[in-house]
Parts: sequence; structure tokens; C-alpha cells
Amino acid sequence: MNNNILKNNYTSIFDWVLSKQNSIKSSSFPTFEKWQIFIKENNQSWAAPVDRAISEGFLSDRLAYAFSAGLQAAFYCLLPELEKDAIFSFCVSEKHGSHPSKIKTSLKKIPGSEMWCINGQKQFVSCALYADQLLVAASKGAGGKKGNILKIILVKSNIKGLKIEPMGNIPFIPEISHGLITFDNVIVDLSQILPEDGYEDYIKPFRTIEDICIYAGLLGYLFKAACKFYWSQKIKEQILFLLTGIRSLSFSDFKDPVVHITLGGFECQLNSLINELSQYWNKEDKEHIRWHRDHIILNIAGNIKSKRLAAAWQNIK
Repeated sequence: MNNNILKNNYTSIFDWVLSKQNSIKSSSFPTFEKWQIFIKENNQSWAAPVDRAISEGFLSDRLAYAFSAGLQAAFYCLLPELEKDAIFSFCVSEKHGSHPSKIKTSLKKIPGSEMWCINGQKQFVSCALYADQLLVAASKGAGGKKGNILKIILVKSNIKGLKIEPMGNIPFIPEISHGLITFDNVIVDLSQILPEDGYEDYIKPFRTIEDICIYAGLLGYLFKAACKFYWSQKIKEQILFLLTGIRSLSFSDFKDPVVHITLGGFECQLNSLINELSQYWNKEDKEHIRWHRDHIILNIAGNIKSKRLAAAWQNIK
């Protein structure tokens, strides 16, 4: 695979970001809708989803949009055949959690028919209010290694029987909607049910892909901030170094424990950089205020990541 194949005139994503460092625009996008309009008009066309995350992160005026850029890029890393320029949401978490055994949303075949029916409810669905299509985790019944046979179903957000409601009181990235989604006899056909195991082949690897692509978007955003606020050349070099590493991981086998071990080392370096940057931000600037509010999202799944890292080392032994 040639990871540098692009659909534009730039040699690489690094060439692109470096070419932009002296022409930073102070555009502001108070809503996700305005941000999406800007991106469609101004972003380049990149062959690699991770490069899309980096470039959109660079164009962002806040962490929320860099997060969204990474999230959307992750879907195309997992499923390259997805509809281009659509917005996707992954519907996994429920009232009692996101572990496979906790998934109660059901997928049942309609007797005497070739159609299937989804019933259940999901919560904390990122980008729910703006999604064109949803990837829905549902149970076909008891069984399998995790005690629950899961499948992933691709459905349009405007399908009959589906209701999306906003979830309030989210303390970070408020520009990115988090939704409560109810499935009330949502009818799908077999072509919408992805063929492999829902957990092992989609949910589990997506968690790694999502981390990688969100970090890529974050670093694109931080490089833009370094240029905009005249941070030191040393800081820019550190950001580009980390970008090189995280970008290379996006082309890896996401089930390989070596990827998780390497990602653990990357996260240590990233945390050190973020701590160092605290002295560079202008504490009175609106962009810093948003960053201070939002960057805690990077630590939300710390316990899950620690367990993933420990399991990866155990699998190597």
C-alpha cells in the first residue's frame, strides 16, 4: 500500500500543513452546521482517512471539530466502502454500559419474511443529531465468547421507527451532539446487516481506530494552534513527530497487540506534550477556554485503555 497517494497536488499531509503555517485564518464556527459548510468548501480530498482527520483538525477552531474529524475518519478506516461525505454515528452504549453482555437492543428475524426487526435504545451516541447513517450494535441472542451474539446493522437516520433525542448536560465538546436513540420495530433487510462478528470485527477494532484517528485530528488542531499563537519551533517539531507516529499506526492491523503497545507509548508522549503546552496557551483567549473545558475528553476511557494495554502485553508473552 502506498500511504502517500493523495487526491490533490500536495506530496503529503505534512507538506500541506507546513504550507499553511504562515497563513492561519482566525475563522470561528459556533455551530456544527457552520463547521460542516466550511469543511465542504475548503478541505482537500485525501485518499487516506487519517489525512482527512489531520487536515480537518488543522482547519478546526476548537477541539470539538477535531474530535469529530477523527471520529468520521475512523469509520472510513473500518469500512472504506461507506458512502462518501456522509456523517456516521456508532450506536453501541446502552443504559447498563457498552460491554457485549450488556447489549439488550435486539435483532430478530420476522417470521415468514426475509426482513429483520431492531428494538432497543442507545445512549451517548456522538454526532447523533447530524448523522446521515448509523452503525447499530444489536443482539441476535445468547451465545458466543462474550455471552451475546452481536451484529452491526447499517441504517439511515430517517428510517421509520427510529427516534433521536439530544442528551443534555454533557460537560465537554457541546458543539458535538450526543443523542439518545430509540429503535421501535425498525425494519431492515439482510443487506444492511454486516457479515462478520459484531464485537470482534467491528466494535473492538473500532475503539482502537477511533483513538488513532481522534489523536490525529487533535494533533492537526494543535499544530494549527502552534502556528496561530506563535508557539516555539520545538513544539511544532514535537507535534509533527507525534503525527508521524500516529499516522503510521492508522495503516496497521488494529487487532495486533503490537499496535496497542505502541499506542500506549504514544499516549504517554502525547500527555507530556499536553502538559507542556499549558504554559503556552493565552489563558484569556476563548480558544484556550474551550480547550481547557474540552481536553478532559481525552481521558474519559483511561481505564479501558489501561486494560487494553495490559492485555496486549499479556498476548505478546
